[in-house]
Amino acid sequence: MMSSRVLLFLVLLPVGAMGQGLEWAAGAGLDHYDNIEYAADGGHTESVGNIRTAVRWVGASARHDEEIVGSATYANYLDNTFSDEFIWDLNGAVNLHLVPERLTWRFEDNYAPITANQFESPNADNRTYANYFTTGPSVVIGAGRSIQLTLDGEYGRASYGDLAEESDSDEVTVRAALQRPTSNDTIWSLNVESNSLDYDAEHVEDYDRKHGYLRFEGVSARTRLEADAGVTRLEYLGDSWNRPLVRVLVERDLAPRTTLSLFGGAEYSSAANRLRRRSDPPAGTPPGGDVDLTTLPAPLREKYASAELEIAGTRTTLTLGADFSQQDYESDEPLSEQQTRELTLELIRVLRPSLELLLQVARRDHDFEAAVREDDDERYAAMLSWRVGRKTFLTAGYRHITRDSTLPSAEYEVDIVSLGFYYSPSGERWTFSH
Repeated sequence: MMSSRVLLFLVLLPVGAMGQGLEWAAGAGLDHYDNIEYAADGGHTESVGNIRTAVRWVGASARHDEEIVGSATYANYLDNTFSDEFIWDLNGAVNLHLVPERLTWRFEDNYAPITANQFESPNADNRTYANYFTTGPSVVIGAGRSIQLTLDGEYGRASYGDLAEESDSDEVTVRAALQRPTSNDTIWSLNVESNSLDYDAEHVEDYDRKHGYLRFEGVSARTRLEADAGVTRLEYLGDSWNRPLVRVLVERDLAPRTTLSLFGGAEYSSAANRLRRRSDPPAGTPPGGDVDLTTLPAPLREKYASAELEIAGTRTTLTLGADFSQQDYESDEPLSEQQTRELTLELIRVLRPSLELLLQVARRDHDFEAAVREDDDERYAAMLSWRVGRKTFLTAGYRHITRDSTLPSAEYEVDIVSLGFYYSPSGERWTFSH
Protein backbone atom coordinates (compact mmCIF):
# COMPACT_ATOMS: atom_id res chain seq x y z
CA MET A 1 0.00 0.00 0.00
CA MET A 2 1.36 3.41 -1.01
CA SER A 3 2.41 5.49 1.99
CA SER A 4 0.87 8.93 2.47
CA ARG A 5 4.32 10.55 2.27
CA VAL A 6 4.89 9.09 -1.19
CA LEU A 7 1.37 10.07 -2.27
CA LEU A 8 1.89 13.65 -1.10
CA PHE A 9 5.15 13.97 -3.05
CA LEU A 10 3.49 12.55 -6.19
CA VAL A 11 0.84 15.23 -5.87
CA LEU A 12 3.55 17.87 -5.46
CA LEU A 13 5.76 16.72 -8.33
CA PRO A 14 3.81 18.26 -11.22
CA VAL A 15 2.88 21.28 -9.11
CA GLY A 16 6.48 22.20 -8.41
CA ALA A 17 8.16 20.97 -11.56
CA MET A 18 9.55 24.45 -12.24
CA GLY A 19 11.03 24.68 -8.71
CA GLN A 20 8.59 27.35 -7.59
CA GLY A 21 9.44 28.55 -4.08
CA LEU A 22 11.91 25.71 -3.53
CA GLU A 23 14.73 25.99 -1.00
CA TRP A 24 16.92 23.16 0.27
CA ALA A 25 20.14 22.36 2.06
CA ALA A 26 22.27 19.23 2.46
CA GLY A 27 25.36 18.37 4.41
CA ALA A 28 27.15 16.05 6.80
CA GLY A 29 28.28 16.20 10.40
CA LEU A 30 29.51 14.43 13.50
CA ASP A 31 27.78 14.48 16.91
CA HIS A 32 29.51 13.20 20.06
CA TYR A 33 27.32 12.15 23.03
CA ASP A 34 28.63 11.46 26.51
CA ASN A 35 25.39 9.54 27.33
CA ILE A 36 23.82 8.23 24.14
CA GLU A 37 21.16 6.17 25.99
CA TYR A 38 20.00 9.15 28.12
CA ALA A 39 20.54 6.80 31.06
CA ALA A 40 20.43 7.59 34.77
CA ASP A 41 23.77 5.84 35.35
CA GLY A 42 25.61 7.85 32.71
CA GLY A 43 25.33 5.40 29.83
CA HIS A 44 27.91 5.10 27.05
CA THR A 45 29.76 7.65 24.98
CA GLU A 46 28.99 7.48 21.27
CA SER A 47 29.89 9.37 18.10
CA VAL A 48 27.22 9.62 15.42
CA GLY A 49 28.09 10.44 11.82
CA ASN A 50 25.21 11.85 9.86
CA ILE A 51 24.11 12.96 6.41
CA ARG A 52 21.32 15.54 6.47
CA THR A 53 19.00 17.23 4.04
CA ALA A 54 16.15 19.69 4.48
CA VAL A 55 13.55 21.12 2.11
CA ARG A 56 11.15 24.04 2.25
CA TRP A 57 8.66 24.52 -0.56
CA VAL A 58 6.09 27.32 -0.81
CA GLY A 59 4.10 28.08 -3.95
CA ALA A 60 0.80 29.51 -5.14
CA SER A 61 -1.12 30.07 -8.35
CA ALA A 62 -4.72 30.23 -9.51
CA ARG A 63 -4.83 26.42 -9.66
CA HIS A 64 -2.91 25.39 -6.54
CA ASP A 65 -1.10 26.48 -3.40
CA GLU A 66 1.23 24.43 -1.22
CA GLU A 67 3.54 24.67 1.78
CA ILE A 68 5.96 21.84 2.57
CA VAL A 69 8.68 21.61 5.21
CA GLY A 70 10.69 18.42 5.60
CA SER A 71 13.99 16.97 6.73
CA ALA A 72 15.81 13.64 6.62
CA THR A 73 18.89 12.40 8.48
CA TYR A 74 20.90 9.20 8.06
CA ALA A 75 22.54 8.48 11.44
CA ASN A 76 25.53 6.11 11.61
CA TYR A 77 26.35 5.04 15.20
CA LEU A 78 30.10 4.57 14.94
CA ASP A 79 30.41 2.43 18.11
CA ASN A 80 27.24 0.44 17.26
CA THR A 81 25.36 1.39 20.45
CA PHE A 82 22.24 1.50 18.28
CA SER A 83 21.51 0.35 14.75
CA ASP A 84 22.00 2.92 12.00
CA GLU A 85 18.76 4.66 11.07
CA PHE A 86 16.99 7.20 8.88
CA ILE A 87 15.14 9.94 10.78
CA TRP A 88 12.33 11.70 8.89
CA ASP A 89 10.15 14.74 9.49
CA LEU A 90 7.54 16.10 7.05
CA ASN A 91 4.76 18.65 7.39
CA GLY A 92 2.93 19.67 4.26
CA ALA A 93 -0.32 20.84 2.74
CA VAL A 94 -1.42 21.07 -0.90
CA ASN A 95 -4.63 22.73 -2.10
CA LEU A 96 -5.75 21.99 -5.66
CA HIS A 97 -8.26 24.59 -6.86
CA LEU A 98 -10.24 22.42 -9.28
CA VAL A 99 -12.83 25.15 -9.81
CA PRO A 100 -11.39 28.47 -8.61
CA GLU A 101 -13.35 29.92 -5.68
CA ARG A 102 -15.80 26.99 -5.88
CA LEU A 103 -14.14 23.58 -5.46
CA THR A 104 -10.84 22.82 -3.72
CA TRP A 105 -9.27 19.46 -2.91
CA ARG A 106 -6.78 19.36 -0.02
CA PHE A 107 -3.96 16.93 0.77
CA GLU A 108 -2.14 17.24 4.08
CA ASP A 109 0.46 15.10 5.81
CA ASN A 110 2.01 15.45 9.27
CA TYR A 111 4.82 12.97 9.89
CA ALA A 112 7.27 13.12 12.79
CA PRO A 113 9.44 10.94 15.04
CA ILE A 114 7.92 10.52 18.50
CA THR A 115 8.97 9.03 21.82
CA ALA A 116 7.05 5.75 21.90
CA ASN A 117 7.05 5.34 25.70
CA GLN A 118 7.04 8.67 27.53
CA PHE A 119 8.10 6.94 30.75
CA GLU A 120 11.35 5.72 29.14
CA SER A 121 14.46 7.62 28.03
CA PRO A 122 14.22 9.40 24.63
CA ASN A 123 16.86 7.36 22.79
CA ALA A 124 16.91 5.57 19.43
CA ASP A 125 15.36 2.34 20.79
CA ASN A 126 12.38 4.35 22.07
CA ARG A 127 11.68 6.13 18.78
CA THR A 128 8.73 5.45 16.51
CA TYR A 129 6.82 7.60 14.02
CA ALA A 130 3.45 9.29 13.99
CA ASN A 131 1.80 9.97 10.65
CA TYR A 132 -1.52 11.73 10.04
CA PHE A 133 -2.62 11.95 6.41
CA THR A 134 -5.83 13.77 5.50
CA THR A 135 -7.56 14.55 2.23
CA GLY A 136 -10.91 15.79 1.05
CA PRO A 137 -12.91 18.39 -0.89
CA SER A 138 -14.25 21.81 0.02
CA VAL A 139 -17.22 23.23 -1.91
CA VAL A 140 -18.29 26.88 -1.74
CA ILE A 141 -21.87 27.80 -2.65
CA GLY A 142 -22.56 31.49 -3.25
CA ALA A 143 -18.91 32.58 -3.66
CA GLY A 144 -18.57 36.34 -3.93
CA ARG A 145 -21.99 37.04 -2.38
CA SER A 146 -22.78 38.50 1.02
CA ILE A 147 -23.67 35.06 2.41
CA GLN A 148 -22.04 31.80 1.37
CA LEU A 149 -22.17 28.16 2.41
CA THR A 150 -18.99 26.05 2.62
CA LEU A 151 -19.20 22.25 2.75
CA ASP A 152 -16.11 20.18 3.65
CA GLY A 153 -15.46 16.46 3.71
CA GLU A 154 -12.27 14.91 5.04
CA TYR A 155 -10.80 11.45 5.42
CA GLY A 156 -7.88 11.00 7.81
CA ARG A 157 -5.54 8.08 8.49
CA ALA A 158 -3.43 8.07 11.68
CA SER A 159 -0.65 5.54 12.25
CA TYR A 160 2.03 5.36 14.92
CA GLY A 161 4.51 2.63 14.00
CA ASP A 162 5.10 -0.79 15.57
CA LEU A 163 5.66 0.56 19.09
CA ALA A 164 2.25 2.27 19.32
CA GLU A 165 0.12 0.63 16.62
CA GLU A 166 -2.83 0.08 18.99
CA SER A 167 -3.81 3.71 18.31
CA ASP A 168 -3.89 3.40 14.48
CA SER A 169 -7.22 4.73 13.25
CA ASP A 170 -9.39 6.10 10.44
CA GLU A 171 -11.28 9.35 10.80
CA VAL A 172 -14.12 10.84 8.73
CA THR A 173 -15.20 14.45 9.19
CA VAL A 174 -18.02 16.46 7.59
CA ARG A 175 -18.32 20.23 8.12
CA ALA A 176 -20.71 22.99 7.08
CA ALA A 177 -20.14 26.72 7.56
CA LEU A 178 -22.58 29.55 6.84
CA GLN A 179 -20.46 32.69 6.42
CA ARG A 180 -21.35 36.35 6.30
CA PRO A 181 -18.81 39.17 5.85
CA THR A 182 -19.73 42.25 7.89
CA SER A 183 -16.98 44.37 6.29
CA ASN A 184 -13.99 43.95 4.01
CA ASP A 185 -11.91 42.77 7.00
CA THR A 186 -14.34 40.80 9.18
CA ILE A 187 -16.31 37.57 8.72
CA TRP A 188 -18.79 35.82 11.01
CA SER A 189 -19.73 32.19 10.46
CA LEU A 190 -21.95 29.54 12.01
CA ASN A 191 -20.28 26.10 11.92
CA VAL A 192 -21.41 22.52 12.49
CA GLU A 193 -19.14 19.48 12.31
CA SER A 194 -19.50 15.72 12.70
CA ASN A 195 -16.48 13.50 13.31
CA SER A 196 -16.22 9.68 13.57
CA LEU A 197 -13.03 7.95 14.69
CA ASP A 198 -12.60 4.19 14.15
CA TYR A 199 -9.63 2.31 15.62
CA ASP A 200 -8.07 -0.69 13.89
CA ALA A 201 -7.80 -2.70 17.12
CA GLU A 202 -11.04 -4.56 17.78
CA HIS A 203 -10.79 -4.21 21.56
CA VAL A 204 -10.55 -0.39 21.37
CA GLU A 205 -13.81 1.56 21.55
CA ASP A 206 -14.61 3.94 18.66
CA TYR A 207 -16.25 7.31 19.30
CA ASP A 208 -18.04 10.24 17.64
CA ARG A 209 -17.77 13.99 18.19
CA LYS A 210 -20.22 16.67 17.08
CA HIS A 211 -19.34 20.38 17.21
CA GLY A 212 -21.39 23.53 16.88
CA TYR A 213 -19.70 26.91 17.17
CA LEU A 214 -19.66 30.55 16.11
CA ARG A 215 -16.47 31.85 14.46
CA PHE A 216 -15.18 35.41 14.06
CA GLU A 217 -12.30 36.34 11.75
CA GLY A 218 -10.92 39.88 11.62
CA VAL A 219 -7.85 41.59 10.19
CA SER A 220 -6.63 45.15 10.68
CA ALA A 221 -3.42 46.94 9.77
CA ARG A 222 -1.56 45.46 12.77
CA THR A 223 -3.77 42.69 14.18
CA ARG A 224 -5.22 39.35 13.10
CA LEU A 225 -7.91 37.70 15.24
CA GLU A 226 -9.68 34.34 14.94
CA ALA A 227 -12.06 33.09 17.62
CA ASP A 228 -14.39 30.06 17.95
CA ALA A 229 -16.95 29.60 20.70
CA GLY A 230 -19.45 26.76 20.96
CA VAL A 231 -20.06 23.26 22.29
CA THR A 232 -18.86 19.71 21.58
CA ARG A 233 -20.95 16.58 22.09
CA LEU A 234 -18.96 13.38 22.72
CA GLU A 235 -20.54 9.95 22.18
CA TYR A 236 -18.41 7.24 23.77
CA LEU A 237 -18.95 3.90 25.53
CA GLY A 238 -22.72 4.12 25.09
CA ASP A 239 -22.93 7.51 26.82
CA SER A 240 -22.81 11.13 25.67
CA TRP A 241 -22.04 14.50 27.23
CA ASN A 242 -21.49 18.12 26.19
CA ARG A 243 -18.48 20.34 26.88
CA PRO A 244 -17.53 23.92 25.85
CA LEU A 245 -15.39 24.47 22.75
CA VAL A 246 -13.15 27.56 22.67
CA ARG A 247 -10.29 28.53 20.34
CA VAL A 248 -8.57 31.92 20.08
CA LEU A 249 -5.70 33.12 17.88
CA VAL A 250 -4.28 36.66 18.09
CA GLU A 251 -1.33 38.00 16.10
CA ARG A 252 -0.29 41.60 16.78
CA ASP A 253 2.48 43.81 15.40
CA LEU A 254 3.45 45.74 18.52
CA ALA A 255 6.12 47.72 16.65
CA PRO A 256 7.75 47.60 13.20
CA ARG A 257 10.08 44.78 14.35
CA THR A 258 8.15 43.35 17.31
CA THR A 259 5.34 40.79 16.99
CA LEU A 260 3.23 38.97 19.57
CA SER A 261 1.31 35.76 18.92
CA LEU A 262 -1.24 34.25 21.32
CA PHE A 263 -3.06 30.95 20.85
CA GLY A 264 -5.28 28.98 23.20
CA GLY A 265 -8.34 26.88 23.59
CA ALA A 266 -10.31 24.10 25.24
CA GLU A 267 -11.81 21.25 23.21
CA TYR A 268 -12.22 17.52 22.66
CA SER A 269 -9.40 16.32 20.46
CA SER A 270 -7.20 13.28 19.71
CA ALA A 271 -3.52 12.39 19.41
CA ALA A 272 -3.69 12.89 15.62
CA ASN A 273 -5.16 16.37 15.95
CA ARG A 274 -2.46 17.31 18.47
CA LEU A 275 0.17 16.23 15.95
CA ARG A 276 -1.51 18.26 13.23
CA ARG A 277 -1.70 21.40 15.37
CA ARG A 278 1.96 21.07 16.36
CA SER A 279 2.97 20.47 12.74
CA ASP A 280 1.31 23.38 10.95
CA PRO A 281 3.96 24.14 8.29
CA PRO A 282 6.08 26.98 9.69
CA ALA A 283 7.76 29.75 7.74
CA GLY A 284 11.16 29.09 9.30
CA THR A 285 13.59 26.20 9.34
CA PRO A 286 12.42 22.58 9.37
CA PRO A 287 11.21 21.11 12.62
CA GLY A 288 13.36 18.51 14.32
CA GLY A 289 13.71 16.40 17.43
CA ASP A 290 11.36 13.70 18.64
CA VAL A 291 7.86 14.94 19.46
CA ASP A 292 6.51 14.24 22.94
CA LEU A 293 3.12 12.92 21.81
CA THR A 294 0.74 10.76 23.86
CA THR A 295 -1.02 8.23 21.62
CA LEU A 296 -3.68 6.77 23.93
CA PRO A 297 -6.64 5.41 21.91
CA ALA A 298 -9.34 7.39 23.72
CA PRO A 299 -11.07 10.78 23.51
CA LEU A 300 -8.95 13.66 24.74
CA ARG A 301 -10.20 16.72 26.60
CA GLU A 302 -7.46 19.33 26.21
CA LYS A 303 -6.78 22.86 27.41
CA TYR A 304 -3.83 24.68 25.87
CA ALA A 305 -2.28 28.13 25.60
CA SER A 306 0.86 29.54 24.02
CA ALA A 307 2.48 32.94 23.61
CA GLU A 308 5.45 34.02 21.48
CA LEU A 309 7.15 37.41 21.40
CA GLU A 310 9.68 38.13 18.66
CA ILE A 311 11.92 41.19 18.61
CA ALA A 312 13.96 41.51 15.42
CA GLY A 313 16.79 44.03 15.39
CA THR A 314 19.35 44.86 12.73
CA ARG A 315 21.81 42.22 13.96
CA THR A 316 19.91 40.49 16.78
CA THR A 317 16.65 38.53 16.91
CA LEU A 318 15.16 37.55 20.27
CA THR A 319 12.25 35.09 20.59
CA LEU A 320 10.51 34.35 23.89
CA GLY A 321 7.92 31.59 24.16
CA ALA A 322 5.59 30.13 26.78
CA ASP A 323 3.38 27.05 26.42
CA PHE A 324 0.82 25.32 28.62
CA SER A 325 -1.13 22.12 27.98
CA GLN A 326 -3.47 20.02 30.10
CA GLN A 327 -4.51 16.64 28.70
CA ASP A 328 -7.28 14.50 30.17
CA TYR A 329 -7.97 11.26 28.29
CA GLU A 330 -11.12 9.22 28.87
CA SER A 331 -8.95 6.35 30.09
CA ASP A 332 -7.53 4.85 33.28
CA GLU A 333 -3.99 4.47 31.87
CA PRO A 334 -1.06 6.14 33.73
CA LEU A 335 -0.69 8.65 30.85
CA SER A 336 -4.36 9.68 30.95
CA GLU A 337 -3.83 12.89 32.96
CA GLN A 338 -0.93 15.21 32.12
CA GLN A 339 0.08 18.83 32.42
CA THR A 340 3.03 20.54 30.76
CA ARG A 341 4.51 24.03 31.14
CA GLU A 342 7.40 25.25 29.00
CA LEU A 343 9.43 28.46 28.71
CA THR A 344 11.85 29.02 25.83
CA LEU A 345 14.32 31.69 24.80
CA GLU A 346 16.17 31.90 21.49
CA LEU A 347 18.73 34.53 20.55
CA ILE A 348 20.26 34.89 17.09
CA ARG A 349 23.16 37.35 16.82
CA VAL A 350 25.07 38.29 13.67
CA LEU A 351 28.62 38.68 14.98
CA ARG A 352 29.97 39.61 11.56
CA PRO A 353 28.60 39.19 8.00
CA SER A 354 30.01 35.66 7.76
CA LEU A 355 29.47 34.53 11.37
CA GLU A 356 26.21 33.98 13.27
CA LEU A 357 25.58 32.80 16.84
CA LEU A 358 22.46 30.90 17.97
CA LEU A 359 21.65 30.52 21.68
CA GLN A 360 18.69 28.51 23.05
CA VAL A 361 17.42 27.96 26.59
CA ALA A 362 14.35 25.91 27.51
CA ARG A 363 12.69 24.75 30.75
CA ARG A 364 9.86 22.20 30.64
CA ASP A 365 7.86 20.80 33.54
CA HIS A 366 5.81 17.68 32.74
CA ASP A 367 3.42 16.33 35.38
CA PHE A 368 1.97 12.83 34.86
CA GLU A 369 -0.82 13.35 37.36
CA ALA A 370 -2.41 9.89 37.02
CA ALA A 371 0.99 8.25 37.55
CA VAL A 372 2.04 10.63 40.38
CA ARG A 373 5.24 11.51 38.56
CA GLU A 374 6.89 14.80 37.57
CA ASP A 375 9.77 15.39 35.13
CA ASP A 376 11.61 18.71 34.89
CA ASP A 377 13.70 19.13 31.73
CA GLU A 378 16.27 21.82 30.97
CA ARG A 379 18.04 22.38 27.67
CA TYR A 380 20.88 24.75 26.80
CA ALA A 381 22.33 25.05 23.32
CA ALA A 382 24.80 27.22 21.44
CA MET A 383 25.75 27.02 17.76
CA LEU A 384 28.13 29.00 15.56
CA SER A 385 27.41 29.13 11.82
CA TRP A 386 30.30 30.31 9.65
CA ARG A 387 29.73 31.13 5.98
CA VAL A 388 32.89 29.89 4.25
CA GLY A 389 31.52 30.49 0.75
CA ARG A 390 28.49 32.12 -0.79
CA LYS A 391 26.52 28.85 -0.43
CA THR A 392 28.56 26.74 2.01
CA PHE A 393 28.62 26.76 5.81
CA LEU A 394 30.57 25.25 8.69
CA THR A 395 28.80 24.75 12.03
CA ALA A 396 29.95 23.99 15.57
CA GLY A 397 27.53 23.42 18.42
CA TYR A 398 27.08 22.32 22.02
CA ARG A 399 23.95 21.08 23.82
CA HIS A 400 23.40 20.26 27.48
CA ILE A 401 20.23 18.36 28.44
CA THR A 402 19.14 17.36 31.94
CA ARG A 403 16.07 15.75 33.47
CA ASP A 404 15.16 15.81 37.17
CA SER A 405 12.34 13.45 38.11
CA THR A 406 10.42 12.18 41.10
CA LEU A 407 11.46 8.75 39.73
CA PRO A 408 15.27 8.59 40.19
CA SER A 409 15.75 5.98 37.45
CA ALA A 410 14.24 8.42 34.92
CA GLU A 411 16.82 11.16 35.53
CA TYR A 412 19.66 11.80 33.09
CA GLU A 413 22.26 14.33 32.00
CA VAL A 414 23.62 14.53 28.44
CA ASP A 415 26.28 16.69 26.74
CA ILE A 416 26.47 16.80 22.94
CA VAL A 417 29.21 18.38 20.83
CA SER A 418 28.56 18.78 17.10
CA LEU A 419 30.52 19.71 13.97
CA GLY A 420 28.96 20.02 10.54
CA PHE A 421 29.25 21.21 6.96
CA TYR A 422 26.39 21.91 4.57
CA TYR A 423 25.52 23.42 1.21
CA SER A 424 22.54 25.75 0.66
CA PRO A 425 21.89 26.80 -2.99
CA SER A 426 19.92 29.87 -1.88
CA GLY A 427 22.68 30.92 0.52
CA GLU A 428 20.25 30.79 3.46
CA ARG A 429 21.35 29.45 6.85
CA TRP A 430 19.59 26.32 8.14
CA THR A 431 19.34 24.74 11.58
CA PHE A 432 19.51 20.93 11.72
CA SER A 433 18.11 19.35 14.89
CA HIS A 434 19.23 15.71 14.45
